[in-house]
Amino acid sequence: MEFKIVDDPKMSKEEIEYFETHSLADEFREGLADGSTIVSDGPWEETVKAIKERRKRNETRMASFRLPVWIIEGLKRNAAKGDVKYSEYVIETLAKAAV
Repeated sequence: MEFKIVDDPKMSKEEIEYFETHSLADEFREGLADGSTIVSDGPWEETVKAIKERRKRNETRMASFRLPVWIIEGLKRNAAKGDVKYSEYVIETLAKAAV
Protein backbone atom coordinates (compact mmCIF):
# COMPACT_ATOMS: atom_id res chain seq x y z
CA MET A 1 0.00 0.00 0.00
CA GLU A 2 1.34 3.40 -0.92
CA PHE A 3 0.54 6.65 0.83
CA LYS A 4 0.74 10.13 -0.60
CA ILE A 5 1.88 12.87 1.74
CA VAL A 6 0.45 16.27 0.92
CA ASP A 7 2.80 19.22 1.41
CA ASP A 8 0.08 21.80 1.93
CA PRO A 9 -3.11 20.09 3.14
CA LYS A 10 -6.31 22.06 2.70
CA MET A 11 -8.73 21.95 5.61
CA SER A 12 -12.08 23.61 5.88
CA LYS A 13 -12.68 26.17 8.61
CA GLU A 14 -14.96 23.64 10.36
CA GLU A 15 -12.24 20.97 10.30
CA ILE A 16 -9.66 23.36 11.73
CA GLU A 17 -12.06 24.47 14.48
CA TYR A 18 -12.85 20.85 15.30
CA PHE A 19 -9.21 19.89 15.75
CA GLU A 20 -8.53 23.05 17.76
CA THR A 21 -11.43 22.42 20.16
CA HIS A 22 -11.47 18.61 20.47
CA SER A 23 -9.01 16.39 22.21
CA LEU A 24 -8.11 13.34 20.17
CA ALA A 25 -6.94 11.75 23.42
CA ASP A 26 -10.47 12.10 24.83
CA GLU A 27 -11.93 10.54 21.69
CA PHE A 28 -9.44 7.69 21.97
CA ARG A 29 -10.39 7.08 25.62
CA GLU A 30 -14.10 7.12 24.71
CA GLY A 31 -13.42 4.63 21.93
CA LEU A 32 -11.65 2.33 24.35
CA ALA A 33 -14.54 2.61 26.79
CA ASP A 34 -17.28 1.90 24.23
CA GLY A 35 -15.33 -0.73 22.32
CA SER A 36 -15.06 1.18 19.04
CA THR A 37 -11.26 1.51 19.39
CA ILE A 38 -9.09 -1.56 19.40
CA VAL A 39 -5.51 -1.58 20.64
CA SER A 40 -3.22 -4.52 20.12
CA ASP A 41 0.46 -4.71 20.99
CA GLY A 42 0.81 -7.95 19.13
CA PRO A 43 0.84 -9.01 15.53
CA TRP A 44 -2.07 -9.12 13.14
CA GLU A 45 -3.51 -12.22 14.81
CA GLU A 46 -3.84 -10.34 18.12
CA THR A 47 -5.67 -7.48 16.41
CA VAL A 48 -8.06 -9.91 14.72
CA LYS A 49 -8.65 -11.63 18.07
CA ALA A 50 -9.47 -8.26 19.68
CA ILE A 51 -11.92 -7.44 16.88
CA LYS A 52 -13.67 -10.79 17.29
CA GLU A 53 -13.91 -10.30 21.06
CA ARG A 54 -15.49 -6.89 20.53
CA ARG A 55 -17.98 -8.35 18.06
CA LYS A 56 -18.89 -11.04 20.57
CA ARG A 57 -19.50 -8.35 23.24
CA ASN A 58 -21.80 -6.56 20.80
CA GLU A 59 -23.75 -9.69 19.86
CA THR A 60 -27.48 -9.07 20.25
CA ARG A 61 -30.34 -11.14 21.57
CA MET A 62 -34.06 -10.47 21.54
CA ALA A 63 -35.50 -9.33 24.85
CA SER A 64 -39.16 -8.83 25.54
CA PHE A 65 -40.59 -7.27 28.69
CA ARG A 66 -43.32 -4.89 29.68
CA LEU A 67 -42.61 -1.32 30.69
CA PRO A 68 -44.98 1.34 31.95
CA VAL A 69 -46.21 3.52 29.10
CA TRP A 70 -44.78 6.66 30.70
CA ILE A 71 -41.27 5.18 30.53
CA ILE A 72 -41.64 4.25 26.87
CA GLU A 73 -43.03 7.67 26.00
CA GLY A 74 -40.18 9.37 27.88
CA LEU A 75 -37.56 7.29 26.07
CA LYS A 76 -39.14 8.06 22.71
CA ARG A 77 -39.31 11.77 23.56
CA ASN A 78 -35.65 11.86 24.63
CA ALA A 79 -34.54 9.98 21.50
CA ALA A 80 -36.49 12.38 19.27
CA LYS A 81 -35.05 15.37 21.12
CA GLY A 82 -31.55 14.08 20.37
CA ASP A 83 -32.50 13.17 16.79
CA VAL A 84 -31.43 9.54 17.28
CA LYS A 85 -33.26 6.26 16.74
CA TYR A 86 -35.42 5.13 19.63
CA SER A 87 -33.87 1.66 19.70
CA GLU A 88 -30.31 3.06 19.74
CA TYR A 89 -31.23 5.43 22.55
CA VAL A 90 -32.74 2.62 24.63
CA ILE A 91 -29.70 0.38 24.06
CA GLU A 92 -27.31 3.18 25.09
CA THR A 93 -29.40 3.98 28.18
CA LEU A 94 -29.46 0.33 29.24
CA ALA A 95 -25.74 -0.07 28.54
CA LYS A 96 -24.93 2.79 30.90
CA ALA A 97 -27.09 1.22 33.61
CA ALA A 98 -25.40 -2.16 33.12
CA VAL A 99 -21.86 -0.93 33.75
